Amino acid sequence: PSTRMPQFFGLWDHLDTGQGKGAKYEADRHKIYEPVEVQAIVDYLRDRTQSFDYLQPPAGISPTTPEEQVSRGKVLFQERGCLACHSHVDFQEMESFRDPRQSVQGPDLSVLAGKFGTDQDANGPRWVYSWIKEPSRYHARTVMPDLFLDPIEKKDVTGKVVERTDPAADIVAYLLSGKTSWQPQVPSVDPGAVDKLLEVYLRDGYAVSMNDIKKRGFAPAQAARLQGHERELGVSQEDYDAKKPLSQAQKMRYLGRKSIAKYGCYGCHDIPGFEDAKSIGTSLADWGRKDPGKLAFEHINEFLAGHGHGHASHADQSHGDEAEPSSADHAVEAGELARGSNFDDQMPGFYEHQLHSHNRTGFIYQKLRAPRSYDYHKTENKTYNERLRMPRFPFSTEDREAIITFVLGLVADAPRAKYIYRPKPRQQAVEAGLRVIDKYNCKGCHVLTAETWDLAFPAGAYPPSPPAQATEQLFPFQRPVFSREEIDASRQLDGQGRQHATVSGLPTLRERGWPAVDDHDSNDSLNSFLGDNEIFPTTSLTLFMDLWKPTLLGGHAYETGLNAIGVRSDYVQSRTAASGGDLSKYLLPHIVARYQKPPEKPGEEATKVTMWGYLAPPLIGDGNKILQINRPAQHHLNGQQGHHLNQIRQYHKPQETHFRIEFAEKLTAHNQHRWQQRQVQKNQQNSWRLA
Repeated sequence: PSTRMPQFFGLWDHLDTGQGKGAKYEADRHKIYEPVEVQAIVDYLRDRTQSFDYLQPPAGISPTTPEEQVSRGKVLFQERGCLACHSHVDFQEMESFRDPRQSVQGPDLSVLAGKFGTDQDANGPRWVYSWIKEPSRYHARTVMPDLFLDPIEKKDVTGKVVERTDPAADIVAYLLSGKTSWQPQVPSVDPGAVDKLLEVYLRDGYAVSMNDIKKRGFAPAQAARLQGHERELGVSQEDYDAKKPLSQAQKMRYLGRKSIAKYGCYGCHDIPGFEDAKSIGTSLADWGRKDPGKLAFEHINEFLAGHGHGHASHADQSHGDEAEPSSADHAVEAGELARGSNFDDQMPGFYEHQLHSHNRTGFIYQKLRAPRSYDYHKTENKTYNERLRMPRFPFSTEDREAIITFVLGLVADAPRAKYIYRPKPRQQAVEAGLRVIDKYNCKGCHVLTAETWDLAFPAGAYPPSPPAQATEQLFPFQRPVFSREEIDASRQLDGQGRQHATVSGLPTLRERGWPAVDDHDSNDSLNSFLGDNEIFPTTSLTLFMDLWKPTLLGGHAYETGLNAIGVRSDYVQSRTAASGGDLSKYLLPHIVARYQKPPEKPGEEATKVTMWGYLAPPLIGDGNKILQINRPAQHHLNGQQGHHLNQIRQYHKPQETHFRIEFAEKLTAHNQHRWQQRQVQKNQQNSWRLA
């Protein structure tokens, strides 16, 4: 139900008028022809299927039981990044970590067994294995990454390999172990309906010779002159002279090709034979200023009056407001699927009024909601292929409004030059990079930007930092430089006697991977209560943040890597969420619980887990690591600073607050800057040593 593929078939509400013989004929005609089209498309795709060499599992894999394989596969599916793009009912909690503004890139894999299980296709497991192990082997332009699922070796204390497992095979075993009530449906095709539909297509261009073509096809000389889909009906000269009837398979391939062209399947899919096919949709370049008098509203008001605000398909045997949940909806409710459909059938009063007034806005809303409803009472005077073909997309009301906003802005004429956005080359590169990030869903695993908190706090809430431990001191060139103006600005008080600051970083984490939270009155940790549905007053909490950017708090410098600052919840005026890292945030507590070793002796602490080390690393500020050819010394200094801070974070205990050397206020900003310049020049002269 969460698919983005639109529904082409079974949209018959506009035909079920219940008025006279013609209406009944139209409804029956669709019920007869559509199963033929579906099966014909399947037959054409099967006939054009290219050969595929399945990957063979590696040799030397240790014998195992199916239960062990499924258990390992479940852990691998959770940890190897699959959930960044896919959903699964066993990991329903992951859905709450996703950005609601982003669509899930991959399909729900909860019922994959219903499609690729051995009871459906003997080669199904082999195909899934090849696809997971090497996605580009099947589709060269796929955005699915290679997860490097090489065999995993388990060794004993002497280094001897005691077990060797295949992670790709384990994941396949897990995905195909799911049970589902869904079963594929094979349409029942009437041979007589095949011939009737063949006549519908041949009547347009071959009305005179239609009967002869339907019986024995085109002779080789005729087929050589054909440019369109009718070449599928070409036969050998021997069969043509013998008046051998066209085979059912050949008729179905022809109808399949015509149906693919009719519905525009090649617009989203790569289909052999349609490499140069043109779009079937009408141009929308000037739709935003199209005269409403040119829009075919037809009998839409009668349709709405007779069908209420519902639009359900006959495939579900439901009508209007009495529509029953589909089989897919039942699967979600039964716990077989992780995600349901976003589609809703709402008809807000505003759009209904616009539609009754014959306004463009109402027309396009109904077109997106029930695209074929404008054929109501019109199909009796149309041939089968003249009826409206636009499918119904699984849009929500919000989706339709977003599309309407865009389409109404299409006015054909280019805007005036001064209104055209022309980014500078650097910004163009940034925007191109963001498009690549969206295409490959890098944000699904990696954190790209840190959280930002805007704070307002009383003067003195953040005193100067006490001296840091000797092992945690920064080199002089690593210390942040703040100007006198910046320091003075951070000390300014507003009308309520508060100072302001903006901090950027990620929440500090504790034992179970949960964000650190204390009671600011008692300084007691509340982390042991998280996840237990305990409710605490938001004004009594202290939150903690690991800084990823140096900042000034009340005129005092706080540096990255050393300071996990505590922030009372009532100090936070606004928060901007981090961008990306949905999977990492979800996995963190699971990783800690799975790999944190218990204490060896009573009274000892559990072995600490380098939490982010098991996950996709945050990419905050990683642009500074790019090599700058014209400034090797400065690049090396930046790299050394990042390496030093990463070492500090590796041993950083989230529940402790690290402090730095007191900010040297005796040095002016000017002297600080000159000192750093001398250090850079000195290191540039000795760049060969730094390299």
